[in-house]
Amino acid sequence: MKLDNKPKHLTKLFYDTYAGCCEVLQKEQRQYCIALFTVDGITFAIPFRTNINHKHCYIFKNSPRSGNSGLDFTKAVVITDPKYIGNDTFIDSKEYSEFVKKQSVIANRFKNFINDYKKWTTNPSHYRAEKIIAFSSLQYFHKELGIS
Repeated sequence: MKLDNKPKHLTKLFYDTYAGCCEVLQKEQRQYCIALFTVDGITFAIPFRTNINHKHCYIFKNSPRSGNSGLDFTKAVVITDPKYIGNDTFIDSKEYSEFVKKQSVIANRFKNFINDYKKWTTNPSHYRAEKIIAFSSLQYFHKELGIS
């Protein structure tokens, strides 16, 4: 389920809280633009990125930017406090149009990724997902995801 169809930024409070988490995308000068989705009652922020080179994402078909630009599921974070959600922001109009039209597709793919991530953390070698787990920002949110 989609919370809001407007891309947003995360707040400085979020970046300060998770400053020690090296897989959480951190750029003080150019904060990452995020989309908010809810899966199983948990709110996630999924960053828009360029040059995504793996399959755990949604790539925009109509992006005017070079490289694979889209939503990177591996760098999603759990929003544990509404104060972490910042202001609305702008993305390219073609990407925004596709984003709005494909929200249900994106939500389903992301939900599948979350379910797979939970399985992979139980037995990463079986799924050959060691790198995905090691480089995912979700590793800092196992408690919220119900992963022991």
